[in-house]
Amino acid sequence: MIYDYFRVHHIIKHFLVLVLVCSFYLTTGCESLNPVEIEGGSSDSYAASADSKTEEYEEVSSDSIDCDTVYVYVCGAVKNTGLYELKAGSRIGDAIDTAGGFTKSSDKDALNLAEVVTDGSKIMVPKKGANADKGAMPDEDSTGSDCININTANVNELTTLAGIGEARAKAIIEYREQHGGFTKIEDIMNVSGIKEAMFSRIKDDISV
Repeated sequence: MIYDYFRVHHIIKHFLVLVLVCSFYLTTGCESLNPVEIEGGSSDSYAASADSKTEEYEEVSSDSIDCDTVYVYVCGAVKNTGLYELKAGSRIGDAIDTAGGFTKSSDKDALNLAEVVTDGSKIMVPKKGANADKGAMPDEDSTGSDCININTANVNELTTLAGIGEARAKAIIEYREQHGGFTKIEDIMNVSGIKEAMFSRIKDDISV
């Protein structure tokens, strides 16, 4: 009986110690828990790093948008020479269409119209015969140029020019008869009804 008494007393003693330890841990253990600190800096530095990454992404996105367009210079035997903005992946044919298309004197087979244009490139459309052998003898009926000579052309020839009807053709002939002809192609703008816009369309198709 005495042995049982001491055994029970020993068990109760250990139980009370366990209860005290658990109570101490529950009241003080949670206060010792601190937020996990991010290695290499505080949460504020992490937020700053995230903002920096966001700005970097926005810059990259902006650069990718700029790559969606290209700029090319189209000149030669086209109706409107100039610098044009095109979508990336556009073809030489697209660039020429943007410039108003070929003139009557252009050599349409001299360029590969399916070729993709590159940013900053120059597209030169040659006139017919521009690549002919310099040593070749001209045909007897050849005038040496496909341009209309505004000092010698008749009404029918002048009306082949873009925007020139019979009335303007007669006005051109009347002007040259009164003023002794044209000294340069720009003088055609002195004719009534022919201004800079029309001149830009026909300048590559006329000569003096």
